[in-house]
Amino acid sequence: MLIEEEDIQPLNEGPKTTASPLRFQRLKIVDLGSGKISVPCQSCEVMERMLAWSEKGEEVLVFARQGDVPFTAGRFWRFAVKGEAKALDLGALLPDFGPTYDTQGFARGEWLDGDPVVAARPRGGGRADYWRISQKGLQNLTACLPDEAETLGVSAKAWAVAAGAKVWRVTSSGCQPWGVESSKVRSLGTRPPGFRGDQNFVPRLNQLALSDDAAPTGTVQKIRDAHGVQTVSWTPRAGSPKVLVRVNAALAEVEFAQPIEIRHKGLDGKDLVSWLYLPPHPKPGGDKPPVVVLPYPESPVNPSNALAPGRLYL
Repeated sequence: MLIEEEDIQPLNEGPKTTASPLRFQRLKIVDLGSGKISVPCQSCEVMERMLAWSEKGEEVLVFARQGDVPFTAGRFWRFAVKGEAKALDLGALLPDFGPTYDTQGFARGEWLDGDPVVAARPRGGGRADYWRISQKGLQNLTACLPDEAETLGVSAKAWAVAAGAKVWRVTSSGCQPWGVESSKVRSLGTRPPGFRGDQNFVPRLNQLALSDDAAPTGTVQKIRDAHGVQTVSWTPRAGSPKVLVRVNAALAEVEFAQPIEIRHKGLDGKDLVSWLYLPPHPKPGGDKPPVVVLPYPESPVNPSNALAPGRLYL
């Protein structure tokens, strides 16, 4: 469990965000059988957004910093339930951070074949890939993909990742296309209640209706169009899709505004993206419409996902 302990007064972290911690977060592992509490690394301040347990539950992959440095200067660690701690050596690689609404970002990692796998890129720049760290050294698992990979689901033996608009099956032996468009894959899994590390949460393969052994015999596809109408269909591996249900069909008659991307700098100089919605039709007489500002509505991604028609946002 992550425990918020002593107050911290970071001096060298630069501009603060809403995610800047106020207390030192230390990971403590509790043996539910004996009640024994172990602290694998007393000096490690753990990023709560990055926690990934191994398949057997004997180790947890974390990202932590030591001393008064930003999290970007942190490292991946393996914490064992018996209390051991081991920092992972990335060699000439640097951890690659995924985007978050507060611009702090989060480290990304999971497990494959009993070894940790982390997102990293070369120190000199270049593409981010997922690297397996084993006793044999570093192995680039996604170098065979057409572009940077986005994890969709994981298991002990295989990952499902999106790249080049397709879903790929990634193992320690290589990459194979799964024969499914990435836009048509949705997770059936939800984050466990109270789960810390939810930014790095990756569903299991079976929650995507995918198997870690072979390609599926068919796929259940959920497609949302520009009006918010959702169509759920079943497509056998050899055959045409069959519509199972159509949700919010009445939205097909509603005319929605399309978001306009606006790129700009934040107060700390970082590149940001905001989105402007204009009414589908101008007001009579040329009057300017009122403006409503939604600060930090969700992650800094295209609102076609976050605030799309047919999706409830609270």
